[in-house]
Amino acid sequence: MKDHIETFIAFGDNHGDIVHQPTADALVKHIKKGFMGRPFKHRIHLGDCFDAKNWRKGASKGDRESSLAQDKAAGLEFLWRTKPTVLLLGNHDDRILITEEERLGAESDYAADFKKSLVAMLKKVGCKHLLPYNKKHGKWKLGPITFIHGAKSGQAAVRDSAKEYNCECLIMGHLHRNHRENVTKEDGCVGISAGCIGDIDLMEYAKNHSAVLTWGNGWVYGYWNKKINQWRVFEAIPEDGVYNTVTNYEPLK
Repeated sequence: MKDHIETFIAFGDNHGDIVHQPTADALVKHIKKGFMGRPFKHRIHLGDCFDAKNWRKGASKGDRESSLAQDKAAGLEFLWRTKPTVLLLGNHDDRILITEEERLGAESDYAADFKKSLVAMLKKVGCKHLLPYNKKHGKWKLGPITFIHGAKSGQAAVRDSAKEYNCECLIMGHLHRNHRENVTKEDGCVGISAGCIGDIDLMEYAKNHSAVLTWGNGWVYGYWNKKINQWRVFEAIPEDGVYNTVTNYEPLK
């Protein structure tokens, strides 16, 4: 196996108990299949593994009454199935840490236990990097490729985020849409939004937001050739519910 080729797969926004199970199943099959005849060396979770809808500011009565136990169990199961080597916490995951720090009695105690369960699962699956939801410290790099959860929204979010991080390629979650954009920059840059693994129809908080019309399930994968600093990113997007992925791609030596 050529050690100068590093393969990766990046996915996120499964949102705990509102995961879209057919997409999650397809993702797990792809992880097991690998890429270019080798396993994925890097498996990057782009954030929002949990929904934590109960702790959303302005949460509805329905959100407050939903089961945190189910949300936690589903998120942990997803981590067990996908075994990420990197987890970038998203804004939904960050609600757990915020609630722990707010000293709200039983709620903060539960949030602390939630965090302990997350850390224990990451240790069990061999996750090497747990990064905070933080613009400066919440990024992970593979050569010229930068991975973030993301904080911006709107149509220009991919472009603006890619410019901020000043990299050759930026891969982000958060937006729930499959989108690739060549960014105007002196040395060139590609910004990529990786879709989501969550069930869009169950994201009630956004049902009347126009942005939801651009959302879609999916993930991205690719490689970095360290020897010649070449990289490629492919998108796994469903066609009639089926995910067709590249399996026999041969990179330049």
